[in-house]
Amino acid sequence: MSGTNWGNYIGSFSLPACSPNLDPPGKAVNPSPGNGGTNVAIDADLSWTAGSGATGHIVTFDGTGYPERGGTTFDPGPLAYSTTYNWQVDEVNEYGTTSGDPWSFTTRAVPVPPGPATNPSPADGAFAVSVTTNLNWTADSGADSHDVYFGTNPSPGSGEFQGNQTATGFNPSSLADSTTYYWRIDEVNSDGTTAGPVWSFTTEDIPVQAFHVKSIVVDSEFQNGQRYRGVATILVHDEGGGPVPGVEISGTFSGDWAGIRGGTTDSSGLLIVETPPVKNGSSWDYCVNTASKAGWNHDAGTSAPWLCGAPQPSGSIAGFVKDAVTTLAISGASVSADSGEITSTAADGSYTLSNVPTGSHTVTISASGYVTAVDSTTVTDGGTSTLDFALTPSSGGSIAVRSITVSTVNQGKGNKSGRAVVVVEDDQGSVVPGAAVSGNFSGTFNEASGPSDTNASGSVTFDTSGMAKGGVSVTFCVTGISHPALDDFTGEVCSSL
Repeated sequence: MSGTNWGNYIGSFSLPACSPNLDPPGKAVNPSPGNGGTNVAIDADLSWTAGSGATGHIVTFDGTGYPERGGTTFDPGPLAYSTTYNWQVDEVNEYGTTSGDPWSFTTRAVPVPPGPATNPSPADGAFAVSVTTNLNWTADSGADSHDVYFGTNPSPGSGEFQGNQTATGFNPSSLADSTTYYWRIDEVNSDGTTAGPVWSFTTEDIPVQAFHVKSIVVDSEFQNGQRYRGVATILVHDEGGGPVPGVEISGTFSGDWAGIRGGTTDSSGLLIVETPPVKNGSSWDYCVNTASKAGWNHDAGTSAPWLCGAPQPSGSIAGFVKDAVTTLAISGASVSADSGEITSTAADGSYTLSNVPTGSHTVTISASGYVTAVDSTTVTDGGTSTLDFALTPSSGGSIAVRSITVSTVNQGKGNKSGRAVVVVEDDQGSVVPGAAVSGNFSGTFNEASGPSDTNASGSVTFDTSGMAKGGVSVTFCVTGISHPALDDFTGEVCSSL
């Protein structure tokens, strides 16, 4: 076709339009849990990243296919522990289906909480344990940490929780003597908490200390003119011969002036009491009626040469104190006789009051959280009277002044002292023994008094240490009352003569 004129052949023509992408979708990727993953939670959901161009997804899980879905997540429901699962996601669009890669994962093993703690120290049920003891135990091999519970509650709960720790020892700090403590160790790891058994131990019984009147020296001291006064110096020692401060003493002067004087020993174990000035006074004597100190026993036998009257024959009062509801022993309860002897109950609830003068006596028992109890018994020379108590748990309540009776007491030669008798009652109108009453005298006498405890009749007597002649005015105001089982009284109630 050489020499052909191509212009004769040129005509019109058209190009075809571009076609759309007719490819099937890309594969699903980025599985979660990851392919080959382990320790997967049994409530895990599955997810993935959709393949390019996918409009739907067909999930095959553990051999079962599921209908096409639009989302990229799948809930397989509850899974079994320690099981390997296989799954696959096929991606779909209108041009075809692309099979996914097979994936798998394995669930976590069955949770294994730790075993209980063992080998408690002190041993369970141990007695006479030191008040400075520490607690120790053997942890279970599967425990990561330990919840510590400690206290006097036989069923330790949230109130006794001392915290979580990794150490297998615990310092409970200061412990009371003759007290039963309860404790529990709960072992903890990521799979759970295992409550341990409740262990207990009872601390040692630290003996109550005793004091006695070592000596009394009475001198005559010149005042003015022809007047002299008697001065008695009382020295109180403990069993080791050391001075005992804080002993409350009441005694009687006789001779050229007769009357009652008393007070509290100082840091040197000394108390000095004086008579008023007496014209031409020269003959004096002094003896002790009562001597007491909280938490101590008075060794009346050793004090006998300095006590008023001949030494009395004596015996003992013993018994047990328990909870009236649970019947469990109550340790650490305060026990006192109206003759001045005091002690506290041991771990098994037992007590003994020694050197109690013969005759009828009232015993008062008080313990925190219980209603104070009072009962009477008769003591014979050399014998032991048994007196048991069942204390009722306190339900709370208030305390108040029922009456104040103010009077004067003739002390001889025209001298008078002031006296106030206070009766205390609860909100049910019943008298309250064992209540600590404080108050003050005003008027002719300005003295603070108390705290002193009410007796079995709910009454307590206060006498002024000062005296005056002629007409005297006496006012006594109760300024505070406390009791371990009742709400404190903090107001002021007064009565005048």
